[in-house]
Amino acid sequence: MEFAGANRNFAYLAEDVFPQGATTDLQSALSSAREIAGVDLRYRALRGVLSFKAESDPVGAIQLAQTLGEFRGNEPLTNALYRQWAATDPKAAAGYASQQGVSGEEWRSPVFQVVNAWGNQDPAAAAGWSLSLPDPEARAHS
Repeated sequence: MEFAGANRNFAYLAEDVFPQGATTDLQSALSSAREIAGVDLRYRALRGVLSFKAESDPVGAIQLAQTLGEFRGNEPLTNALYRQWAATDPKAAAGYASQQGVSGEEWRSPVFQVVNAWGNQDPAAAAGWSLSLPDPEARAHS
């Protein structure tokens, strides 16, 4: 990790290394990721751990990501998790995302993340679900 931290072009390694550590001890990998001094490297390490957790518990991963704060200059950790979930179970991801409410910028919206990822797989289904949302603000953010 020292190498990745010192060489900006290799920061992506944290997203590869930390999920591997999480396979044997999720809490230890999470603790180690939280202790990284560099913000960008910490962000990538946390993203890797959360990605691993999201494979079996997407709701838990999203809830955990919401407790980890913002990382200025990076997208919210939850965005990647919603897209990951939508790639494997778009209906479940969409249902959960629609319950989270809409606030702030459109691109930060959970609904936008899910519909965007779902739309890459099945545009008609994503559009149909989006148009069925009862909340006009949620529809606008999708």
